[in-house]
Amino acid sequence: MRATGVFAGWTILLGCVAMTTAQWPGDTRAKSRTLGCRVVKTIPLGGQGLWDRMAVDTAARRLYVPRDTHIAVLDADSGSVVGDVLGLQGVHGVALAPELGRGFASNGRANTVTIFDLKTFNVIATARTGRKPDAVVYDRSSNLVFSLNLNDQSITAIDAGFTRALATILDSNITTFIAAAVLFFIGTGPVRGFAVTLGIGIITTVFTAFTLTRLIVAWWVQWKRPKTVPI
Repeated sequence: MRATGVFAGWTILLGCVAMTTAQWPGDTRAKSRTLGCRVVKTIPLGGQGLWDRMAVDTAARRLYVPRDTHIAVLDADSGSVVGDVLGLQGVHGVALAPELGRGFASNGRANTVTIFDLKTFNVIATARTGRKPDAVVYDRSSNLVFSLNLNDQSITAIDAGFTRALATILDSNITTFIAAAVLFFIGTGPVRGFAVTLGIGIITTVFTAFTLTRLIVAWWVQWKRPKTVPI
C-alpha cells in the first residue's frame, strides 16, 4: 500500500475529471482547467521511514505524514517539522478530529489504532482492530472513527468521544479527592481514617467508571456482536 499511497490524491482528482467527462461530453479541457491543480511547493522530508496517506488540519495549518514507525507533523505553510507522533508500528493512515483534539493512526503490524493528542502529539490510548488496519476515517456526525482492515476484510468502529471520558470523570472527582487529602494532613485519629477511606473510594470509583466499564462493554460487544444497540 505504501507505493500506491503516493498517488491517492491524484487518483481522486483524475476520478473527478472522469466523472465530469462522462456527464458533459466534449468539455473535458474546460473542466480540467477549472480545477486549477498545480504543484506549488515540494517539501523534502528526510529522515527514516516511508510515507503513506497524509491528513491536513486546515484550522491549525498542520500536515500529518505517516512514516511507518512515526508520524511527522509539518507546518503546512513553511514546511518545517513541528512535531512527531512516536511509537507506531507500520502506520498507513491518519484521521483527525480537531473538535475533540484527537488524532488516530493505524498500526498495520500491531492490529491497533493509536489515539494521540493533537496539541502535544502524545499517545493517549490504543484501540484493538481487525488484522492489518490500513486507512482510518473520522465521521464528525457520529464521532466514530472507522478502521479499514485488509487481512480479514473488516471495518472497526471506534468511539472517538470515549477517549475524553477519563478527563470528565477526573474533573468530577478531583475536588473531593483534594478535600480528602486536606483532611488527612490536618486531621488526626478518626478524621484521618475517614480521609483514607474517602480517598480509596474515589480511586475505586474512577477505576470502575473508566477502565472496568470500558472493559465490560468491549467484552460484551465481542461476545454478542450486536447489529444495533438499543438506547
